[in-house]
Amino acid sequence: MKPKLKKPQRRNNAQVVQEFLAVFEKEGDKTCSCGFCKLARNVRGKMKPEARVVRAVLAEFRKRGGKAVKTTPPGVEAGTPDILACLKGRMWCIECKAQEEEPSPLQKKRLDEWSKAGAVTMLVWDVEQLRALLRVMP
Repeated sequence: MKPKLKKPQRRNNAQVVQEFLAVFEKEGDKTCSCGFCKLARNVRGKMKPEARVVRAVLAEFRKRGGKAVKTTPPGVEAGTPDILACLKGRMWCIECKAQEEEPSPLQKKRLDEWSKAGAVTMLVWDVEQLRALLRVMP
């Protein structure tokens, strides 16, 4: 007679992540670039500075009654600005960067293309830059 094997317990994604985080806290390598370590750093609340700017800009447009979306691949052309928004009948294309980061040449080119097409384009490192522009625009 064959011995009965214990059926493995099913775990949901949250449980797996929590177990990994427990190990990561003890042994995690902060320079590791594997998917699990990146996930763990994000889950632990260490949001990237650019992501903070993106969220703040999205919230600012929504607070003022506009519609704003974060562009995410796949399905978006490379270099497309991080945020496409509409406020008071104006199209906005905003590239968000963390402090001291510069946009790539392709990102600059895309902002220029949107600007030539009639959109308000902007490169922001801080949501205060956007607020200052919104205060002076009719």
